[in-house]
Amino acid sequence: MQPAPFPLSPSLWAATAAPPPPTGPLDASAQADVAVIGGGYAGLSTALHLAERGVKVVLLEAREIGFGGSGRNGGQVIPGLKYDPDDLISMFGPERGERLTRFAGATADVVFDLIERHAMDVPRVRAG
Repeated sequence: MQPAPFPLSPSLWAATAAPPPPTGPLDASAQADVAVIGGGYAGLSTALHLAERGVKVVLLEAREIGFGGSGRNGGQVIPGLKYDPDDLISMFGPERGERLTRFAGATADVVFDLIERHAMDVPRVRAG
């Protein structure tokens, strides 16, 4: 494992989460329909959703799962965007703006549905 190119603060997630699955370096050739680079939230979610649709996926992570920013955030699931819904409608028009607003509003549901569907042993509270 390579040392981080810059010092990283300790991760509360790494200190309290279940240990990641054992992984090793990619030391042989691999074939896939899609290679996902990065084992943070976005990469893991992308790989999972593709695999659920029958796509052969290889996920590559330089360190361990959740090592980077995903393992160093506050752990909240807060749906929303930088702009208010009215601003999005002004910027993108009624159809696209409303569709984007609905998408952003449903992102927490997607996270909690994944946790339930895959019986993930993660602490969670829905209170908002």
